[in-house]
Amino acid sequence: ARLAACDAFAASLGAKAVQELLRWTTIFRDDASVQRGAIEAVASLLQSASFDAKLVAAVDGVEALVLAAARHADNSAVVSLAEGAVLALAKRCKGRPLYAALAATLQRHVSSGSA
Repeated sequence: ARLAACDAFAASLGAKAVQELLRWTTIFRDDASVQRGAIEAVASLLQSASFDAKLVAAVDGVEALVLAAARHADNSAVVSLAEGAVLALAKRCKGRPLYAALAATLQRHVSSGSA
């Protein structure tokens, strides 16, 4: 099954809603099905032209996607979905917001020594 977000719904989402969606990847970090569902939802939103893709970068979505894939590197479905979502985000954000989010993620994890 593939998720699809209608344009009106996607356009209505704000930063808080996207942040809440991604929060599940932190709360249930060991549950691959939760990771997969959250990533599928983000990927679906990124397919909608009316969704503001910069919201994903603004609420640490890049970090959530990368860490979900890293935590479940042995699960090809999670890794593939996360990779697709990051690529979709890169296409939609066009530069600075994506790279600023990547830089912030790297700085947090290099300075804290965590992954």
